[in-house]
Amino acid sequence: MWCLGGVLVKWCLGGVLVRIKSTLFCKRFSSLCYPNSSIVEFCKKNRLFCDPNHDDPENVSVSISSSLAQQSLSGMTARELPPIPRTEYKEMGTQPEDLVNLCIIYESPRITYCTDQFKTVNVFDSKGLPTNCYAYNSLWGQIHGARMIKAKTLVIFELKSERAQTNQFYTGTPFSIQIALHNPYSLVNPFMNGFSLKPCSNYYIFPSKQVNDLLPPPYTSGCYNYTDTWLVRSGRGPRNKRLCTEECFLNETVKKLGCVDPYYIAYPNMEKICPEPAQPWVYEKCRNFCKPACMREDITADIQEQSPLQTSSRGKEKSNECFSMITLAFNRMEVVKYKYSAKYESISLFSYIGGYLGLWLGISLVAICDAIETTLLIAQWFCQEVRRNRKSRNKVYSKQVSRRHKEQMWIL
Repeated sequence: MWCLGGVLVKWCLGGVLVRIKSTLFCKRFSSLCYPNSSIVEFCKKNRLFCDPNHDDPENVSVSISSSLAQQSLSGMTARELPPIPRTEYKEMGTQPEDLVNLCIIYESPRITYCTDQFKTVNVFDSKGLPTNCYAYNSLWGQIHGARMIKAKTLVIFELKSERAQTNQFYTGTPFSIQIALHNPYSLVNPFMNGFSLKPCSNYYIFPSKQVNDLLPPPYTSGCYNYTDTWLVRSGRGPRNKRLCTEECFLNETVKKLGCVDPYYIAYPNMEKICPEPAQPWVYEKCRNFCKPACMREDITADIQEQSPLQTSSRGKEKSNECFSMITLAFNRMEVVKYKYSAKYESISLFSYIGGYLGLWLGISLVAICDAIETTLLIAQWFCQEVRRNRKSRNKVYSKQVSRRHKEQMWIL
């Protein structure tokens, strides 16, 4: 999560299409790979696994290494893969050093290298194959980690790829770079929540963010505060309804079957692959299990493609290699926030105003009673003082009259 110009910019660049390498797979499971001489016959029977752009199967080229010159991959599905630990399939995929040539954060005049600052995310691709993805700027498992960057900061990735794909698991699947921009505190599957980029091309990506701040219960939004649960789980867990549902599917499948369906489970995992499809009853609990997030963030991107780069000239043996330059620019960053407030109907508005009016009247009556009581006490005290003064004056006057009367009597 990076903070841009005082506005929180949370994103994570994750997900590069890195399927199983066919050469490594065939080296390990040679009996599951066809001889190269039968590729024409194989493609006639299994066109799904061959390049659909070629009408003539003889034009289909299958990539094989020199040590496996007589082997090509078979047309097996994800459920038919050998039941080996997922960690071994992870090793058969392209490693980050074979894919990410350079990652830098350019904050003029300072340059920070981030090539090794990634987290591996294991997911299933659109064809159900185990895939290695790499998330940069990920804060998974953390509850803090934001940093301030300038608005003119650029994040640049240089990715290596091949013009002619010679190591594809399915020859009919074109090579592409799968990218997803998302909240760095979450893990996502870029094949479900991302976009594809062509290799050997330059791209400028301008991210933007939209925030929806819903009213919590008892309002009709029916939203849920995922942040509280996320904090309890020490920064590990879903932060919106979609990821909550995907995690629920994963947990229910593992709990009831002990494995996962590669065509249905999108949440990152390293669980064993089920040889048979999971039945709908397995996911029944998750249908209405998750609620919308009270604070939802959606990150979108404006993508501009530049002219393709030239092939590498670092030697004839690498003439097939090319580079893709992906630049994330934040100078067009827009953050749109929708904050919802309570809407009062006529009866609720009347009750709302009446409640405050009643409260005000109650407070006023108490104050008036206190004021009247104080006034009466003061008046009572004043009256008592007046009476006391009158009595004192009457006593003095009567004494004076008595003296005068006595003096007159003596004079007589």
